[in-house]
Amino acid sequence: MGSLSAWKRGRLAEELWLRADRKEAREKLEELFRAASDDARLASLVAHVRSEAGETDEALEAAAAARPGLSATAAAVLESSVLLDAGRRDEARRVLEAARPADPEGVAVPGLIGVLDLEDAGFRGARAKVESLPPGALWCTPVLSRLVLALETAIEARAARGDVPPGLHRARSVLVRPQVEGAARRFWIEKAAGALSALAGPSASAARGLRRDLERALRTSDHAAAARSLEELGNALGSRRSREADRRSLLALELAFLLERFGEIERLRAEWMRSGGEEDDPYPAALAAHAQVALRKPDRALELLAPFREMAAAEPALLHLEAIARLARGEAAAASGLLRRAAGLDDISLVRVAREEAAVLDGEPAAAGAAR
Repeated sequence: MGSLSAWKRGRLAEELWLRADRKEAREKLEELFRAASDDARLASLVAHVRSEAGETDEALEAAAAARPGLSATAAAVLESSVLLDAGRRDEARRVLEAARPADPEGVAVPGLIGVLDLEDAGFRGARAKVESLPPGALWCTPVLSRLVLALETAIEARAARGDVPPGLHRARSVLVRPQVEGAARRFWIEKAAGALSALAGPSASAARGLRRDLERALRTSDHAAAARSLEELGNALGSRRSREADRRSLLALELAFLLERFGEIERLRAEWMRSGGEEDDPYPAALAAHAQVALRKPDRALELLAPFREMAAAEPALLHLEAIARLARGEAAAASGLLRRAAGLDDISLVRVAREEAAVLDGEPAAAGAAR
């Protein structure tokens, strides 16, 4: 019965860790912890929720309570994560360096040290250094989440001073940006074909010509030409509320996003909803939130994401987006917690983010391809 109770407690703790309402998650995890303070996994989660709330001393106490049930490496990773959340990098490095001899074959400790080295070097050679982390480190949740946080922090610092390198917004939006070119067109081809078919009702030859122009522009990734054709097509077919208008409006929003016309995105989302789009669809909301981050309006970005917080708890793209907005507000510890959960849910997606953002910091164009 005791083992069953521990198993149930562990399952509940993991569910609480992913809960969108962080205040409720914290309260319930603390309640479990008071009843089982010798549970190392539970103590570790409590350390993280305290840390993301900015309560460093309390988080370190929970990390100390977890230590007897953890390996030396795991204990060092936990303690250093709390210290890093608090900006105490030198202390975190000392903890990691002291733990390195205990597990010479491990990946978490040398991986975290590698991230600190990358930050200390000002992200020079970022792409090569990301790929040269110890084998497996990039896929280790503590390393991956800390790496993405470090990259996002560097990007945020540049964006805040108006130093926006080519491809920055493209890289940051990799998890939601529309798929309209290159090898990532599988989804887009289906959607475009459906949209064009829906638009093929009774119309004049001019409208048919515009549809052909639109399709040609999409296939050649000429986003500006596609946006012009789409606008003309909308004028020709009218703005009545319908499935066809819904598809046209969504496509207009996507093209504006790809063209980085961020000031137009909220208006286009409103037009999409008027034409039949559903307010509870997170995809257009995510594009609008990204646009607000790009416009240096993180508060508005968080307002747009707020209706989707429960969904975001299991959606890495939305967790990543909220983390970006939190960083822009100076809430680094909260951003760290969001990225930690995102990396735990989907390491593949976060690795894509890391690779694209490292390339941008190196001055390379963001790679083609994305997932809606």
